[in-house]
Amino acid sequence: RGFRAVSLPHGDSPHANQLIRRREWVLKPDNTFAAAQMFDKLVVPNELCAGRFRPFLEDQAVSVLGSPRYCDEWLTKLAEFLPISPLGQSDSKLKIAIFLRKSNFTTFWEEVSEVVQMISAFKGVEIIIKPHTRSGWKQSLTKEAALTKLSNVSIADNDTHSAHLLNWADVIIDIATSVAFEAVKINKPVLAADYLHAGRSTVANFMPETELRCRDDVYKKIEGFLSNGCDSFYIEEHRALFLEEMIDVNGPDVLPQYVALLEEQIKVKFA
Repeated sequence: RGFRAVSLPHGDSPHANQLIRRREWVLKPDNTFAAAQMFDKLVVPNELCAGRFRPFLEDQAVSVLGSPRYCDEWLTKLAEFLPISPLGQSDSKLKIAIFLRKSNFTTFWEEVSEVVQMISAFKGVEIIIKPHTRSGWKQSLTKEAALTKLSNVSIADNDTHSAHLLNWADVIIDIATSVAFEAVKINKPVLAADYLHAGRSTVANFMPETELRCRDDVYKKIEGFLSNGCDSFYIEEHRALFLEEMIDVNGPDVLPQYVALLEEQIKVKFA
């Protein structure tokens, strides 16, 4: 009794806009986040996340400390835990990983299928689609006959972790998932397929050069990667701002800031 309650981060806000789920029609503060009032301190990785809670909390109750999931220290540690990849060597000229969003987010699945089929028609391309970890089984795309019959398209199984795919792929196609943040961090090209869903992705918001606005954009980007390779994809000023605002908010030593905050809360309790 009397201990202070602290809410630690869940998620990194891959969407820059608010109305992203089915039946979300009203643009106003979401009362779901008012539940954060039960905590003495709310800790979030970035200001996009903080903005959801600020209408319901005093400023001093919110701390923005950077991303514990995508900071340097945790990515280094995570690599030590990662099982051996089930993905073998590939001779494909361009390897593409596509990360899908949870089923409750509005996604234009017909066009996702069209895009996968179009990309698969390029010579030398290989595609692996990663269903969402927690609800991928609800996505009919992964069982669509038009895709499953394609020899250069496969669906990742449960033993293939996102980090395996990030290491395997040359390019990531993102439908607004935070996994893309790690790809940006390691300077691997991300194509933010914003026209395939109802949101505005954080990646595209910071780095317009990543955004796909139509099927023509997809074609041109894939053609460009095949012709010119995948180096020098980002405008470095844009990428640096993304890392500063979304991951290394107060500097690259992110995890020590979380430790310091928790220790301070203990001191307050026993003061």
